[in-house]
Amino acid sequence: MKFKRILHLSIDDLRFDSLSASPNKSYLKKYWLDKLPSTPNIDYFANNGILFSRNYSTAPFTPPSHASMLTGTYQNKHFVRPFLGTQLSDSIKTIFEHLEEQNFHTISAIDFKDIFELNNLLRGSKETIIKDDEKVVNALLNRKNENVYLFMHIGDVHPPYGESFYPPSKEYNESFYEDYELLAKELNINFEPFRDSSGKINRGNLIALSNQVRIYCEENMLSDVVQFPRYLNGINKFDRGRFKEFIDTLKTNNLLDSSTLLIITSDHGQTIINSDKTATAENKKKLMKFDHGETVIEEVLRVPLIFYSPSIKSTNNLSDTLTSVVDIVPTILDFLEIQNNDLDGTSLKQIILGEENAISKEKRTVYAEAWFHDRKELSTYLKKASSLGHIPNEPYNTFLFQQTIVNSDYKLVRTNQTEDSIEEKDQLFNISNDPYESFNLLKTLKLPRYNSSWDIIEAIYKDLKDKLSKYNTHLSENRDPHSVYKTKEEIQLIEERLAALGYIE
Repeated sequence: MKFKRILHLSIDDLRFDSLSASPNKSYLKKYWLDKLPSTPNIDYFANNGILFSRNYSTAPFTPPSHASMLTGTYQNKHFVRPFLGTQLSDSIKTIFEHLEEQNFHTISAIDFKDIFELNNLLRGSKETIIKDDEKVVNALLNRKNENVYLFMHIGDVHPPYGESFYPPSKEYNESFYEDYELLAKELNINFEPFRDSSGKINRGNLIALSNQVRIYCEENMLSDVVQFPRYLNGINKFDRGRFKEFIDTLKTNNLLDSSTLLIITSDHGQTIINSDKTATAENKKKLMKFDHGETVIEEVLRVPLIFYSPSIKSTNNLSDTLTSVVDIVPTILDFLEIQNNDLDGTSLKQIILGEENAISKEKRTVYAEAWFHDRKELSTYLKKASSLGHIPNEPYNTFLFQQTIVNSDYKLVRTNQTEDSIEEKDQLFNISNDPYESFNLLKTLKLPRYNSSWDIIEAIYKDLKDKLSKYNTHLSENRDPHSVYKTKEEIQLIEERLAALGYIE
């Protein structure tokens, strides 16, 4: 079965259980939010295609996770590891380059232009469109009878939650600004300084206000009752807004027919992160963050993965097979009957078609890592770039903070750059029975005579530790050897856009 049109949507910051189609709402139940997700339009593709409910990203930040998603490889091969300061390895092909060899016209439609450009993630894309869904549809229509691959990155779910980069109506974002005013009043935050000359809070001022709200919620331990539900409501709004309009337009123009394969996924999730779980030195004071990055906990790493085509009639619309975003490229290539043995991912084609599961449950593992990320450090780095007139040929102050490797039942987490003993540096969790990662099984090895299962735990630990070690290679390669040149004005715009996303202060 070959497809002539492949539509690959990456909805940035979409955690796995934020869809009402997701069968597991146990994490949301903890916060009494399990009834909040309502995403009928995305659900349609999960219920009529196949949803992989145990899918992992490779990182809690946009650049490295998308590098894996677009190459089918892990970080030790593609080299995009910290948030900034690295570029995609020249020795790894992107999906754009793979498909160009198969006479596909490749299109990238991006909401966060700078992040993708600075890491060279769109290498091989023949056409790039920035924040314009109408142009995307027209580009597809112009090549309706050709082989086309579209990678579309959508930022509407990302902070500040509820705003659209391509709003379906003028009122869509206006109501969002008004809601922010109301929220500021409820939190006793003075929003008067954020008004413009017309008396309104425009988008530029909204960025500063949203950061004030974020900091207030973190310091007053309110992120769970303010930011978390706002995030989920923002997803519901996106599902009925920009997403629905885009999908309806595709259907109207017969761009979602039997020759089309639709893929819906994300790069990372968003959740409550207590400051004692991060590497950020300034956050040793007690804070309740609602964030991503600097952690490899389940709620941040697990993201949806949906495959849909009207030509696929699978008897099972839900799979709990352990999968990763690195599986997307090999699956696309397999559907096009293209052989490639250099990828880390595994093709999911057989499962999608309802055939026998070729992935060994016993042998499959997936990997992810998180690098130290400090908003002030990155701000300083970009100010230096602005004074130099180019992005420095060196990384900002960062290090590999956490790594994890996961199999069907267990998860090994390694925390680096600490003075702790090996038992505290490495943690082993039985995530089948301990999804909140609350009990470190390695504690039992301190006094094995009190636990009859110590030898089993030791064997599991050794196996996962050995597998984890192979990802420690090439930790410093491709630290921006090409030195991406930008003017002072361009770098200042990058600063503004990263601040709007909450990545710098």
